[in-house]
Amino acid sequence: MKILEFLFKKKNNKSISNINKGEKYEDELLNEFGKCKIYKPLGLKILFITDTHNCLSYTNKYVDYLKSISMNDYDICLLLGDLSGLDIDIIKECIPDEKLFGIVGNHDSIDFLEKNKIKNINGKVITCKNVKIAAIMGSNRYKEGTYGMQTQEESLELAEKMETADILISHDKAYIYDKNDNVHDGLKGITYYIYKNHIPLHIHGHLHEEFEEKLKNDSKSISLFQIKLLEI
Repeated sequence: MKILEFLFKKKNNKSISNINKGEKYEDELLNEFGKCKIYKPLGLKILFITDTHNCLSYTNKYVDYLKSISMNDYDICLLLGDLSGLDIDIIKECIPDEKLFGIVGNHDSIDFLEKNKIKNINGKVITCKNVKIAAIMGSNRYKEGTYGMQTQEESLELAEKMETADILISHDKAYIYDKNDNVHDGLKGITYYIYKNHIPLHIHGHLHEEFEEKLKNDSKSISLFQIKLLEI
């Protein structure tokens, strides 16, 4: 697969984007890889926590809700990023270590999870109840610093190295077209991974909204905010 030749050409060690502009990006991926496989429920219960931004530390209702969820109600807990330092202690009090995995968001330090002894699954594929879960951290890099961000090209290179999976989780959304908002336009590596591997289900945070949308290849993409228990 001539992935990086397809997505961007390199000349004199400089990347020159050819098709990564406008709506043509998703169209080109659809032409190359076609439609995805039909999503069928996998029987996995996942507790998602994303974009809490310290709200757990000062809002009792969120903590009460989290404590009300029995560890038997979910198979795995996935952190999608932007949790902030004060929230992580509360999360660790409520979620057993063996069920807790995560990725960082654009407001987290790149080593945030390691510092808190939480398993970082960025760029990896883990298996829970025979379901393979892939993960991509952060958002498009829009500022300097050691935060959970990556350039579009870095996200593409990461996606190319990753094994295939049944679902993809990420902090950011899939890049569809350029809205001239480099903070919220999404990552091209996420879109590429979904199309290349025919991923039927993608779940992300970052936008502080809850909604579902369908990509052009029929993959379902679900946006979550704060705490959500889903059976997928």
